[in-house]
Amino acid sequence: MRVALSLYMPTFASDVIRLRRHLDPKHPVVLWTLDRQRETVVSCCDVSLRAGVRTGMTVAHARALLPRGVMHAEQFDPSATRRALRRLALRMHAFVPTVAIDQRDGLLLDASGCVHLYSTLEQLLARVMRKMTRFGISARIAAAPTFTAACALARCRSSGSVVKDVNGIAQATQQLPVTALRLQDGVLHALHEVGVETIGQLRALPRASLADRFGSHALRVLDQLSGRVPESITPVVSCSVIEASHELAGPTTRLDAVQVVTRRVLDKLCETLRKGQLGCRKIVATLDRSDIEPLVLTLQVAKATNDAGHIFMMLRHLLDSAQLGYGVQGVRARAMLVSRLRHEQRQAWHETSVSTPPDALGRFVDACVARMGQASVTWHAPVASYLPENAMVRQVVAELLQPPIKPEYVFAIDRPSRLFVEPVSASVFALVPDGPPVRVTVDGEEIEIASTDGPERIAGEWWRDDASAKLTRDYFRVQTLLGRWLWLFRCSDGRWFVHGEWA
Repeated sequence: MRVALSLYMPTFASDVIRLRRHLDPKHPVVLWTLDRQRETVVSCCDVSLRAGVRTGMTVAHARALLPRGVMHAEQFDPSATRRALRRLALRMHAFVPTVAIDQRDGLLLDASGCVHLYSTLEQLLARVMRKMTRFGISARIAAAPTFTAACALARCRSSGSVVKDVNGIAQATQQLPVTALRLQDGVLHALHEVGVETIGQLRALPRASLADRFGSHALRVLDQLSGRVPESITPVVSCSVIEASHELAGPTTRLDAVQVVTRRVLDKLCETLRKGQLGCRKIVATLDRSDIEPLVLTLQVAKATNDAGHIFMMLRHLLDSAQLGYGVQGVRARAMLVSRLRHEQRQAWHETSVSTPPDALGRFVDACVARMGQASVTWHAPVASYLPENAMVRQVVAELLQPPIKPEYVFAIDRPSRLFVEPVSASVFALVPDGPPVRVTVDGEEIEIASTDGPERIAGEWWRDDASAKLTRDYFRVQTLLGRWLWLFRCSDGRWFVHGEWA
């Protein structure tokens, strides 16, 4: 008989952020996403829940329910949460051999055949919960002969619920709400219309009319709950380690020999990557030295690649300054941050004498990092803010961080090629009040304006503590008599500033 475990973590996303940011357990954490230009709560921690914060409300409402200045609000990243859930699933392999992901806040564990290793099923549940407590993640766990029943018990009853027999599923789930079965919204609405609120009431309906009234999916879920229909899950499988190595006949202190061996190891490593149409963004090379501990060289590239020549060109700068000790007797290389590459069409012949590689930009960034250092190469990542000075943030390329927001939130708006760090105060003369500028004075220099385009209104961010960020701005794109294009804006309090210039 199958032993199915369901691990439900209602605050998993916020718990991950708490651990990642090293926040105090009493510090409220709220995650939000943009919904029709509103910051809407999608996940919150236990502290926020006790204060009355619920998913679906706005971040401003959540701030009003919590003490001022103590809430940590951050945009929800579903891909990062998915990766953290996958890492947790791999950790659960220490208890059971088969683990699957259940939506975005749960895991399914198949403990069939391994309960005797823990004496009793209750002791297995207790060990899993102790592990989750050590991780700092709030969770509830339940066990049943079917995954559907275990999920319903974990999400709607207290932690530690156990059903050991198929015959006990009906009694254990009698009073649970029908929402625990994860039926479609249309089916749940139809059941609510006829007064069916619990699983027991749904089970009491005639089977002959159940499929006709509510669809075959409702009948199949009921059969899966009781064990009449088999269930299938998609287990999480750890990726195999991709590495290559080469052992020398004896230790050598010749740098050119070490470089030749390293190139051979990289060739074998990249050949394995190419067979799986894979690429890596991080390579860890280890030089086994005869007299002292191994030397570990870590290399990160801007774009996933399986080109051994490009990787060796980057790694060669690290080998030139490596301390070989009394000799290197072996070289190992491991590929990390592995991802699948897009298939590329091969050419039968070269149409031009010079061809540009498809990842030329990534190679250029890697060359800059190798020559100037990791901290010297940065890029501008977009931020969810309409204020021009807050719309971008500088990040180090080598840190391999994800953009703060998705690229689809970045709009193609004409912005000056040179944006001032601080807006420069200006005096503007207009023919009519609140009209377009005719003459502007900046740092004592009087500039005549030939043409004006605008205004473009940008509303202030009223939720910020900065008073200047709360003011509404009207931006004008103006051309001077000398041909310069300036970017002016007028605040709602009547002040004028110059914010940028087109080159």
